Amino acid sequence: MIKNREGSHVIMTNLEGRSEMNHIVSLEWLKERLNEPGLVAADCRFLMGQPEAGRAQYETSHIPGAVYLDLEKDLSGPVEQHGGRHPLPDIFDLTVTLSRAGIDNETTVVAYDDQGGAMASRLWWLLKYLGHEHVYVLDKGFSAWNQAGYPVTAELPAIRPAIYLATVQHTMLVEMAELKEKLGDDRIVIIDSREAPRYRGETEPLDRLPRAIFRARSIASGRTASTRQAHGRTQAAKPNVSPTWTATGS
Repeated sequence: MIKNREGSHVIMTNLEGRSEMNHIVSLEWLKERLNEPGLVAADCRFLMGQPEAGRAQYETSHIPGAVYLDLEKDLSGPVEQHGGRHPLPDIFDLTVTLSRAGIDNETTVVAYDDQGGAMASRLWWLLKYLGHEHVYVLDKGFSAWNQAGYPVTAELPAIRPAIYLATVQHTMLVEMAELKEKLGDDRIVIIDSREAPRYRGETEPLDRLPRAIFRARSIASGRTASTRQAHGRTQAAKPNVSPTWTATGS
């Protein structure tokens, strides 16, 4: 679960009506378009507990032309007394980060990681929250790209700064108070997208005590899936229920 600095929001996305939309692109799709103008690949690799490892991996080898966006330095706000480990970044700060990365409102962004899409989907969500239309997650991630023999490099890209203007989609956030009120409502499904062992309380590498949102159902993170597959898992969790809210966790 990710809260803002004041701890009043959780990142929860209403999936209703999204089953036919495709937010995943294949390795081949990206390879064929890698040198097209207006496309930016964003390396989001990050290891919990090893905050410098992702950038080190990027500097060693990455998809040509890719920029690096750090979970904690670029895609999260400062940690304070309340708000969780990775609060939402300030909107202005995020637009500055995107602009410096050469991303404007018309850029096609392909985010990738090596964590089953967990980090890349953070950027995907944030861009959708800002009203960005053309943003995707790379299926299978960087290791699969490398193993396929597709080009990689250690050369850092020359970035031309852009101007990003946010059109915030406020309906993509659910107030903490509203969530608490809805916990007993059978018309609401809350999905916990953490790894299944963490959801079940069998292991907890980050928190002192294992825990989950009351009545949340698990759709474990892992290899990226198509939107149709993800929607199918959501329906399997509790069919014929709307809306569905998904909560991420770190």
